[in-house]
Amino acid sequence: MAIPQTRFAARYDEAGQPVISTIDWDRVASEESHQVVLWILYLYRQQDSHIRNLLSTLKVILYHDEPGSSDEWSAYAEAQLPCVLVDFLISRDMFQLDVTSFKHFSLGNEMLAVLMFSCMKILKNPESQHHRDCISGLFGRRDRFYADSVFRRNFNTFAYSAFNCVQMMIRITEVLSDHVVLLTTMAPDFILYYWVYTTTMGRLQTSIIMDELFRLDSEDRRGFAAFANRYVDAADAGHLRLLLAKLTRYLRRGSIVGYEATCLTRICSVLVCEKPDVFALIPLPEGTGLLPSLIKNVHRQYCNSSRTVAREVESELLTMMHKLLNAKGNDMKVQHVRYAGKLNMIAILGRSFIRSIEVFDKKEFVTAHVLLLQLQEPISNIAHETGSPRNAPLFAALLPTTQRVWHDVMDRLQSISPLEEEQAMFKAAALRSWVMFPWLQSTLSAPSVEMTTLSTMKVNVRQFHIQASAMHIWRIAPL
Repeated sequence: MAIPQTRFAARYDEAGQPVISTIDWDRVASEESHQVVLWILYLYRQQDSHIRNLLSTLKVILYHDEPGSSDEWSAYAEAQLPCVLVDFLISRDMFQLDVTSFKHFSLGNEMLAVLMFSCMKILKNPESQHHRDCISGLFGRRDRFYADSVFRRNFNTFAYSAFNCVQMMIRITEVLSDHVVLLTTMAPDFILYYWVYTTTMGRLQTSIIMDELFRLDSEDRRGFAAFANRYVDAADAGHLRLLLAKLTRYLRRGSIVGYEATCLTRICSVLVCEKPDVFALIPLPEGTGLLPSLIKNVHRQYCNSSRTVAREVESELLTMMHKLLNAKGNDMKVQHVRYAGKLNMIAILGRSFIRSIEVFDKKEFVTAHVLLLQLQEPISNIAHETGSPRNAPLFAALLPTTQRVWHDVMDRLQSISPLEEEQAMFKAAALRSWVMFPWLQSTLSAPSVEMTTLSTMKVNVRQFHIQASAMHIWRIAPL
């Protein structure tokens, strides 16, 4: 590539070519704007470090938006400056750690800054022809940009600058599209990856990132499912453990309330519900895993958020638990029993029973009912098989916790007046299950259990399951 020409070099060689070290880049950028992209291409291909001077000049011009800068920007846009920068940024050897390398990560960050300010310019007037040409070129490259950034080993050296560019590209898409379908791009993959690995992040940035993920298309459950499968399948075990550890840490954090809690819980739900067998097997220290973190999050929302937020995160919790408890090869059922008493999960199930019958939400009723049955099943099995409370410590906190909420839930259920026969059947099933639950636990509180009591309990539980099966509410093996 031939060296571009300029009037603003202090010296020229014998062939009349400008001596690059003497060029006034401020004047080139402002008075020879049509040459700027040619200079960037030339300096990059020659691996000439003076490209940094030109990029720094462009940052100032694009950021300050001074009088006359619109003409300069039009020339940059016509020459597809943003697309040229993306082509450089997605090259495999960009963002080097070696300080002697031309493609050191500091050069990449300079390019990312110019790209971000360029996108901001486009956002101000996305309908101009030059901007539309830039947008078309950017959209043809954005997935490569997102994916290439995610899989670089030295991601943290440029993550913040890249995230700013991703945000700008998302804004451009939103402005130009009546229906935003960003979940089909790699944007959510980049955003979540950034959140996992960025360590210097306060509450505000976490809120922004969760909002970016949540608003990509909050109603597109199928799109979220595709994203979750794509993300988990591409990640290694180490990354997934870091992801889950960070999700659960923020779920337990006292400052996460309201909209932040909604976003965080929703993202967690999307991932867990699509890949329960994966997340159920990820080991985390006692008390920091998925179930205790999700339960604490729900209780905090009922204390510090609106009722709408609390109910939404509670609904997501129940859905996730249903998936996790049916995942294979994990101890989630043991955790379910452990935390039902210790962290008052039984109160959450009681609320769900009441709400599902009041508004007659069959899906929520089935979920809550199955979760309660999964608490009953190990209790009755112990009594049937051994006639002794040998595993009673597992349920030590469950009975007193149940006793604290049992009467209130019972009264609320009894006070509901069904409007149709099917609702009445569901109410009857809820009452029978709720009545039986503390009675099953009480069989383990005594030093021994008489066989007549066990026999009576077995008959009652069998009848309960037969009636439930006849209603086609759930399927569970008879006792």
